[in-house]
Order: sequence, then structure tokens, then C-alpha cells
Amino acid sequence: MFFFFRLGKLVGKSPWITILISLVLTGACSSGLIKFTEESRGEKLWVPQNSISIEHQNWVDEHFPSKSRAALFLFIGNNVLTPEVLKQVNLLICLTLYDITLLLS
Repeated sequence: MFFFFRLGKLVGKSPWITILISLVLTGACSSGLIKFTEESRGEKLWVPQNSISIEHQNWVDEHFPSKSRAALFLFIGNNVLTPEVLKQVNLLICLTLYDITLLLS
């Protein structure tokens, strides 16, 4: 209990030194973020990098590149959830996907 009383007294007497010390400590602790990298690939996170499954995955990636593509459809209107609009959206998406399938084959 006396610790917090003395700490409050110290901070009250010299607030600028307290702020400076806080900023220096925060900067020192944050310096490790310079080399921070984020990894979200499961094979890098959970599989040993010298395992045979990584070698096989690298071989498959090299010889069979991915042909999948992402598509985004954005429909704007007052109410796009009416049955008439949803039927038109479904028809448009089906025709687009059919055209893409013909192009890839």
C-alpha cells in the first residue's frame, strides 16, 4: 500500500520525467517489431521445413500451377434481395462462370 503512495508522490513531483521514461520503455520494447513478419500459411507454421511432404508440395506447385481465380460481383440497387433481382443475379453469375469455364478449357 505504501508502494503506490510513494509511486503517486514520485509521479506527481516529476510528471515529465515519468512520461519520458514511459516513452523510452515503450520504444525499447517496440523495437522488436522492426523484424516482425506474419506467416499464415499452414505448411510453414505446422510442418517441419525439411520434411518430405514439403518437398512433394513444392514439386506439385512447380509442375501444376494453380489455375483458380477469384471473382467479385457487386450489385447495387435499392433492394437487391427481391426475388426478381436475385433471379437476374443468379443468371448473370451462371453465364459468367460458364464463359470462364469455356475460356479455361
